[in-house]
Amino acid sequence: MLRSASEKDNIEIRTSNKVTGLLTSSDGSVTGVSVQNADGSSYTLTSKAVIIATGGFGANLDMVTRLQPSLSGFATLNHPGATGDAFGWMAAVGGATIQMANIQIHPTAEATNHILITEAVRGNGAILVNKYGQRFCNEMETRDVVSAAILKQAGGEAFLVFDQAVRKSLASIETYANQHLLSEGSTVEESASRVNIPAERLSESISRYNAQQEKGLDDDFGRSATEMPTRLETPPFYAVRVKSAIHHTMGGLSVNTETQVLRADGSPIPGLYAAGEVTGGLHGANRLGGNGVADIVVNGRLAGLAASKKLK
Repeated sequence: MLRSASEKDNIEIRTSNKVTGLLTSSDGSVTGVSVQNADGSSYTLTSKAVIIATGGFGANLDMVTRLQPSLSGFATLNHPGATGDAFGWMAAVGGATIQMANIQIHPTAEATNHILITEAVRGNGAILVNKYGQRFCNEMETRDVVSAAILKQAGGEAFLVFDQAVRKSLASIETYANQHLLSEGSTVEESASRVNIPAERLSESISRYNAQQEKGLDDDFGRSATEMPTRLETPPFYAVRVKSAIHHTMGGLSVNTETQVLRADGSPIPGLYAAGEVTGGLHGANRLGGNGVADIVVNGRLAGLAASKKLK
């Protein structure tokens, strides 16, 4: 969609062109970028406005662990380009950052391939059990709470367990099936054996959950009736081994409501704007998923409007 819209309006997109820094004038205004081609040659692009929309740094594990040592050894769910290059450009222009240590981990990343398993699987009825087949938390708590609960389990991992009814209710589960992430069994016991969970204990946990779902009250962990939409009773049954992984970096460049990048003293840097995960201070310590979309779409448009006013 972005490419089509850009081509329609004759907006150029340059690939394999790595930005290496920002250009500034004598008064501190940002006037463009320095760029390196794939062949190693470099050049500069000048402009009255620059918008930084480079995303977060969740794939830069050195940077992550330097800012949050407790995340040492964690896998990441981020694409390889989420390396935080833009933060290195800030020293030259005096740009400030905010809440850089606020790094979110997602509780359910498939343990081997580090593919995110969406919360909607739990929301549609799946439960979490440990390697002993026991539930250990309210699966619908916030990401930080569920992640912390998983980390306390043996091996720091858990198993997401659901049935065919849950699978049918959510199209994204078909993607996981096509990626060969699901361990399937025609019975609960067979599914347990596929992932080396004690079959009797898992069967007991599912039976207890089903009884609580039927009466609309989770006596064990407080999952509400609306968060338990279905009993787990329709074969086949599925299990996915999951671990917590680095997901989103809430910290980033300090910006104002015009998306202008700020200096440490709170003054805006003329000509420099930013939007999306590269910015900080918008989500606090624990981002809600949908707010990331607003961060991109709403603030991205605000940045575009602000930059266009600068050009005029």
